[in-house]
Amino acid sequence: MILVDTSIWIDFLTEKSHPKIDLFKKIIDNNEDVALTPYIYLEVLQGAKDDRSFQRLREYLDVQIFIDYEDSKSFHRKAAYLFLQCRRKGVTVRSSIDCLIAQLAIEKDIWLLHNDRDFDHIGSVVPELKLYNG
Repeated sequence: MILVDTSIWIDFLTEKSHPKIDLFKKIIDNNEDVALTPYIYLEVLQGAKDDRSFQRLREYLDVQIFIDYEDSKSFHRKAAYLFLQCRRKGVTVRSSIDCLIAQLAIEKDIWLLHNDRDFDHIGSVVPELKLYNG
């Protein structure tokens, strides 16, 4: 299973072209399991331009695999600690949501496909974050 970050979904849905989108298309063509989190779901839906596009996005995303945490307090504490680990190493993570997504990928031991430098920075500090590069 591969967790696909908002950065990939947005580029894919807006028909941008770069190597990670090519990789995502191969994943889809190979019928590999693709997952998202409630945070990714939120971010992608926030990109809708009108009611019609919101509805189309919602219908498309609603049939994807969702992964989530079991214990809210523990999960959020771990994500905050992930942020602290990065800060200690001089790495600034620009988004708390990225820490939440990274923590979920770590807890579920699944690959993360992204196009967001925050995840590269997190991965340089926390080797348990498995970044998918094909």
